[in-house]
Amino acid sequence: MRDGRPGASVPRIMDRNLIRRALRTLACTAGCAALLAGAGDARAATTIDTTPSWNGVHHVFTFGTAAAENTPTYGQVVTVPAGETALQRFSFRLDGDAGLTVRGQVYAWNGTRATGPALYSSAPRALAGGGFETVAFETGGVPVTPGQQIVLLATTLLDASSGSAVWGAILGGDVLPGGTYVYDNTDDVADLNTQDWDGLDGGYAGAGADLAMTAEFGGGVPVPAAARPVVTGVSARSGAIGGGETITVTGESFSDGTGVLFGDVPSSAVTVESATRLTVVTPPHEAGDTTLTVVNAGGRSDPVPFTFVAPVVQAPSSNPPADPCAVPALKGLALPKARRGLASAHCRLGTVTVTGKRGRRVVVAQSQPAGTILAAGTAVDVTVKRTRR
Repeated sequence: MRDGRPGASVPRIMDRNLIRRALRTLACTAGCAALLAGAGDARAATTIDTTPSWNGVHHVFTFGTAAAENTPTYGQVVTVPAGETALQRFSFRLDGDAGLTVRGQVYAWNGTRATGPALYSSAPRALAGGGFETVAFETGGVPVTPGQQIVLLATTLLDASSGSAVWGAILGGDVLPGGTYVYDNTDDVADLNTQDWDGLDGGYAGAGADLAMTAEFGGGVPVPAAARPVVTGVSARSGAIGGGETITVTGESFSDGTGVLFGDVPSSAVTVESATRLTVVTPPHEAGDTTLTVVNAGGRSDPVPFTFVAPVVQAPSSNPPADPCAVPALKGLALPKARRGLASAHCRLGTVTVTGKRGRRVVVAQSQPAGTILAAGTAVDVTVKRTRR
């Protein structure tokens, strides 16, 4: 939920005083539960479970599509327990509209944002609706390092759906040492690991607040090394500089958590269809030659040449176009919506000038006035400002 206070963009919380009184009655928090899980057997799995500290009611909200002015990404930072080398599964408690589509992901966490390619990305999941439900993700064993901080998250940025949800949470106290809930209001999935998140150290809910969640790690037995990925084919060797094009990569040793880099820029979405096939959405990238590389816990594939191409500017035709560019009003629109509006009006997005440091990219000026009729495909330059509103 985007708070209306100047300079703030935060989830709301419920009944903080009641929560503090409830927390004082707890005999054991998730932290001691994690310690007890491994106390009898050094090779036993460790399960982090904050749900015993949750009263089943209190929550943070609102989670959903950025277009609905909701927060599209929530996560829980956890510290990998001593002796553990793999994350097997994790879950959250959500109560939301039926059909809201989410994906679970795991990233390394650097203290302010997700970092590097996704260690795991799930298939799309649709909420059933009708009350709090457990949304669980089976990772198949994501390799991790004892003491490493990772963020377990769910996001609505990767799929088109509508609706909203709330997250079960323990507020007003720190029940999971070495972890906290975090959130990000960006409407661009590429920002998750390139910009600092909005909700750090519990944000408005108070430092150390945690989501109602579980995370099960593998035992102390080392996880066998993953095989290095191999690329044998790519359906396209070039793409537009604006990104957003889906290509297919074939090869070997693809698994959940596989990422794809175009040069040093991560793909905005990777779907692992099988161990030999994945689909990739190209990210925005400057024009020129670069490489495509598949990355997983086993290492990196050999790079494959890939070229990003700038659009060709056509000379004006002596014949009037059948569908001229009728410049739409763009001010106040988020950049993705402005791009779609230009395409629908038979125009295209030209140079984008960005001001501000964080938040959603909203158009504040356009080079051609709304209502101007131009040749089909004419570029309209825009100035956007990053804002949390």
